[in-house]
Amino acid sequence: QNHQVAKKSLLALLMPFYQNVFDQIPVSQVPAETSNQAPPLQRLKQIITPSVKEQESGETLEYQQNFERLFKSLLGTLIHQYYEQGLFDPSADNIKARLLEIGTPINEIDQWQVFVLKLLNNTKGDPQFEWLFKDRSSTLVEAEFVTDNRIIAIDRLFIDNDILWIIDFKTAEPLADESLDQFIHRQQSQHAKQLFFYQETLSKVYNNPIKCALYCPAVSQLIQITH
Repeated sequence: QNHQVAKKSLLALLMPFYQNVFDQIPVSQVPAETSNQAPPLQRLKQIITPSVKEQESGETLEYQQNFERLFKSLLGTLIHQYYEQGLFDPSADNIKARLLEIGTPINEIDQWQVFVLKLLNNTKGDPQFEWLFKDRSSTLVEAEFVTDNRIIAIDRLFIDNDILWIIDFKTAEPLADESLDQFIHRQQSQHAKQLFFYQETLSKVYNNPIKCALYCPAVSQLIQITH
């Protein structure tokens, strides 16, 4: 239980689902053997296994939704990694391998491969692409800052015309029958608090004026977040 797993790894994201099960498994109290002789064999009277209660339909649905959110989070991390590496035209084999790494079911590989390519192609074709991914000396990606014993990670930040830009990438898509304006408003509402906190934190580090924006490649939109 004391071993640490890599941040943003599949195991780290899965741990909350299984930690309680692991915690229920009793730890053996038998002292460690110091002799070189093998201990005598004993027949186990009872094999203790963690209790598994039958899941009700509501619990099953909740777990399914949690795993869907988990997968979407991993998929978003994959897109962020391509952005960070400046890899906007990966091969089909590369995408397939990366999708398998994050646990994509074999029968869904083609579907999500198309999705990843769509986001990367939308990004490359965006009029803001050159400005957003310009090679600047001030650019930081996955930049981490510590504030009030919290660590925040900012996808991309840079200074342009003396303005510090905080960019947060989002792989969200419009809902069915949701207009572009409605989608933009929903993203602003959902993420404004997060971006304002980033802005407040970086205002203690930088003297520049600060602007915040979401970049949503699914709709090729740079969405500014303002008070």
